[in-house]
Amino acid sequence: MNGLGLRLISGLLLMVAGAGFVSPGLAENNSLRRPLTAVWGQGQGRADIEPFLDATPDFSARIKVKVKGAPPNTSFTVQRAPEVGRDAVKDQDGRCQRAFGFAPWSAADPPAPSFVTFVAVNPDGTPSGAGNITLTTNGNGKGEVEFDFHSASAAGLTSGKEFDVVFRLIDDLANPSTLLLGKCVTVTVE
Repeated sequence: MNGLGLRLISGLLLMVAGAGFVSPGLAENNSLRRPLTAVWGQGQGRADIEPFLDATPDFSARIKVKVKGAPPNTSFTVQRAPEVGRDAVKDQDGRCQRAFGFAPWSAADPPAPSFVTFVAVNPDGTPSGAGNITLTTNGNGKGEVEFDFHSASAAGLTSGKEFDVVFRLIDDLANPSTLLLGKCVTVTVE
């Protein structure tokens, strides 16, 4: 399936599946929690985002992703669709237009991928060279990954800035058979 078809189906599923676009849903550790639901294939899970302060002036967060009921012994690429730098109002309107290719993230706008793969980064936001962040399920279809994310200073994610983001797990970027999609969440930079 091409990228546009994937975005349209994902967008329709997200609209049908649910309410709760703006309210963050705090988990027990005051992180932002969003469920992950299978669009293709099987499985369910959650993504927790816990912003924290560190020595850098930009956005830092501990991210924990858990799944169950997914295909066993499968590696998933962990991705996000952050809305940063296109439209000061739409960056944090709770709708997550980037994930679904809607303006200001549509084909009529400057090119940008709908989803961006998380890579291991240093505290200053530069790639560490350790590669993409993946989650691998065990023989029972359960898995989890936890990592720290630090934005690069060029992203402009300074204290008080808000932005929307959607998470997804995908088993194969070119020809997915399992795709777990999260709901939109608005994050405030500490």
